[in-house]
Amino acid sequence: MALIRLMRPLIDINAMDTITKASCVAATIAATSGENCRTMPDAIRHFPARLLTPDEHALVAEWLAAAGDIAEAYVSNRYSDDPAYYRRIVVITKPGDGPSHLVHAPTGGETWVVFSRSPNSQVEIFPSLRAALNSIRPVLIGVGITADGSVPKV
Repeated sequence: MALIRLMRPLIDINAMDTITKASCVAATIAATSGENCRTMPDAIRHFPARLLTPDEHALVAEWLAAAGDIAEAYVSNRYSDDPAYYRRIVVITKPGDGPSHLVHAPTGGETWVVFSRSPNSQVEIFPSLRAALNSIRPVLIGVGITADGSVPKV
Protein backbone atom coordinates (compact mmCIF):
# COMPACT_ATOMS: atom_id res chain seq x y z
CA MET A 1 0.00 0.00 0.00
CA ALA A 2 1.39 3.41 -0.97
CA LEU A 3 1.47 5.83 1.93
CA ILE A 4 2.57 9.44 2.21
CA ARG A 5 3.31 10.99 5.61
CA LEU A 6 1.98 14.54 5.94
CA MET A 7 2.89 15.96 9.33
CA ARG A 8 1.14 13.42 11.60
CA PRO A 9 -1.30 11.04 9.88
CA LEU A 10 -0.55 8.38 7.32
CA ILE A 11 -2.80 8.68 4.32
CA ASP A 12 -3.81 5.83 1.99
CA ILE A 13 -3.18 7.51 -1.36
CA ASN A 14 -4.78 4.63 -3.29
CA ALA A 15 -8.16 5.43 -1.74
CA MET A 16 -8.16 9.02 -3.05
CA ASP A 17 -9.58 10.50 -6.23
CA THR A 18 -7.17 12.16 -8.69
CA ILE A 19 -7.62 15.73 -7.44
CA THR A 20 -7.14 14.72 -3.81
CA LYS A 21 -4.03 12.72 -4.75
CA ALA A 22 -2.63 15.74 -6.61
CA SER A 23 -3.19 17.97 -3.58
CA CYS A 24 -1.54 15.41 -1.30
CA VAL A 25 1.47 15.00 -3.59
CA ALA A 26 1.78 18.78 -4.05
CA ALA A 27 1.86 19.23 -0.28
CA THR A 28 4.53 16.54 0.02
CA ILE A 29 6.69 18.17 -2.65
CA ALA A 30 6.24 21.62 -1.11
CA ALA A 31 7.13 20.32 2.36
CA THR A 32 10.46 19.01 1.03
CA SER A 33 11.44 22.14 -0.91
CA GLY A 34 15.16 21.49 -0.68
CA GLU A 35 14.83 17.99 -2.11
CA ASN A 36 12.62 18.55 -5.17
CA CYS A 37 14.95 16.69 -7.51
CA ARG A 38 14.47 13.47 -5.54
CA THR A 39 10.87 13.85 -4.39
CA MET A 40 9.09 14.63 -7.67
CA PRO A 41 9.88 11.27 -9.35
CA ASP A 42 9.01 9.44 -6.15
CA ALA A 43 5.74 11.33 -5.69
CA ILE A 44 4.47 10.88 -9.25
CA ARG A 45 4.72 7.10 -9.09
CA HIS A 46 1.34 7.25 -7.33
CA PHE A 47 -0.24 8.44 -10.60
CA PRO A 48 0.14 5.59 -13.16
CA ALA A 49 -0.02 7.09 -16.65
CA ARG A 50 -2.00 5.83 -19.62
CA LEU A 51 -0.71 5.59 -23.18
CA LEU A 52 -1.11 8.66 -25.36
CA THR A 53 -3.32 8.38 -28.44
CA PRO A 54 -1.92 9.20 -31.91
CA ASP A 55 -3.84 12.52 -31.83
CA GLU A 56 -2.25 13.37 -28.47
CA HIS A 57 1.22 12.56 -29.85
CA ALA A 58 0.48 14.92 -32.76
CA LEU A 59 -0.62 17.68 -30.36
CA VAL A 60 2.63 17.33 -28.38
CA ALA A 61 4.62 17.64 -31.64
CA GLU A 62 2.56 20.70 -32.67
CA TRP A 63 3.11 22.30 -29.26
CA LEU A 64 6.86 21.64 -29.32
CA ALA A 65 7.18 23.12 -32.82
CA ALA A 66 5.31 26.27 -31.73
CA ALA A 67 7.20 26.63 -28.42
CA GLY A 68 10.58 27.49 -29.88
CA ASP A 69 12.28 28.10 -26.53
CA ILE A 70 11.67 24.58 -25.15
CA ALA A 71 14.95 22.65 -25.30
CA GLU A 72 13.30 19.23 -25.55
CA ALA A 73 10.01 17.42 -25.06
CA TYR A 74 9.33 13.75 -25.62
CA VAL A 75 6.94 10.97 -24.67
CA SER A 76 8.69 8.31 -22.62
CA ASN A 77 7.43 4.92 -23.83
CA ARG A 78 10.36 2.55 -23.38
CA TYR A 79 10.48 0.12 -20.47
CA SER A 80 14.17 1.00 -20.10
CA ASP A 81 13.30 4.66 -19.36
CA ASP A 82 13.22 5.93 -15.80
CA PRO A 83 10.00 4.49 -14.28
CA ALA A 84 9.09 7.97 -13.02
CA TYR A 85 8.90 9.16 -16.64
CA TYR A 86 7.27 6.12 -18.26
CA ARG A 87 4.22 7.06 -20.40
CA ARG A 88 4.66 10.72 -19.50
CA ILE A 89 5.49 13.78 -21.57
CA VAL A 90 8.89 14.95 -20.34
CA VAL A 91 9.58 18.66 -20.89
CA ILE A 92 13.05 20.16 -20.56
CA THR A 93 12.98 23.96 -20.75
CA LYS A 94 16.75 24.58 -20.39
CA PRO A 95 19.47 22.34 -21.86
CA GLY A 96 21.36 20.45 -19.19
CA ASP A 97 18.84 21.14 -16.42
CA GLY A 98 16.87 17.90 -16.64
CA PRO A 99 13.07 17.70 -16.76
CA SER A 100 11.23 20.86 -15.70
CA HIS A 101 7.73 19.42 -16.21
CA LEU A 102 6.08 16.02 -16.44
CA VAL A 103 2.65 15.80 -18.07
CA HIS A 104 0.30 12.82 -18.20
CA ALA A 105 -3.25 11.55 -17.98
CA PRO A 106 -3.65 9.14 -15.07
CA THR A 107 -4.88 5.66 -15.97
CA GLY A 108 -8.67 5.62 -15.99
CA GLY A 109 -8.89 9.41 -15.75
CA GLU A 110 -10.07 12.17 -18.05
CA THR A 111 -7.86 14.90 -16.61
CA TRP A 112 -4.26 15.83 -17.28
CA VAL A 113 -1.72 16.30 -14.50
CA VAL A 114 1.26 18.66 -14.81
CA PHE A 115 4.09 18.27 -12.30
CA SER A 116 6.31 21.33 -12.28
CA ARG A 117 9.83 21.01 -10.91
CA SER A 118 11.01 24.41 -9.79
CA PRO A 119 11.85 26.17 -6.54
CA ASN A 120 8.08 26.22 -5.97
CA SER A 121 7.21 22.74 -7.24
CA GLN A 122 3.53 22.29 -7.90
CA VAL A 123 0.95 19.91 -9.26
CA GLU A 124 -1.84 21.22 -11.49
CA ILE A 125 -4.86 19.46 -13.00
CA PHE A 126 -6.26 20.36 -16.44
CA PRO A 127 -9.29 19.15 -18.43
CA SER A 128 -7.32 18.63 -21.66
CA LEU A 129 -3.83 18.00 -22.98
CA ARG A 130 -4.00 21.32 -24.85
CA ALA A 131 -4.66 23.21 -21.60
CA ALA A 132 -1.92 21.26 -19.79
CA LEU A 133 0.69 22.05 -22.46
CA ASN A 134 -0.44 25.68 -22.66
CA SER A 135 0.15 25.99 -18.91
CA ILE A 136 3.85 25.44 -19.63
CA ARG A 137 4.04 27.61 -22.78
CA PRO A 138 0.78 29.15 -24.08
CA VAL A 139 1.34 28.65 -27.82
CA LEU A 140 -1.59 26.48 -28.95
CA ILE A 141 -4.52 28.56 -30.10
CA GLY A 142 -7.99 27.30 -29.30
CA VAL A 143 -9.49 25.59 -26.28
CA GLY A 144 -7.43 26.02 -23.14
CA ILE A 145 -6.16 29.55 -23.80
CA THR A 146 -8.01 32.84 -23.33
CA ALA A 147 -8.05 35.86 -25.65
CA ASP A 148 -5.42 37.66 -23.54
CA GLY A 149 -3.04 34.66 -23.85
CA SER A 150 -3.46 33.42 -20.31
CA VAL A 151 -4.32 29.85 -19.38
CA PRO A 152 -7.45 29.48 -17.24
CA LYS A 153 -6.97 27.55 -14.02
CA VAL A 154 -9.22 24.53 -13.51
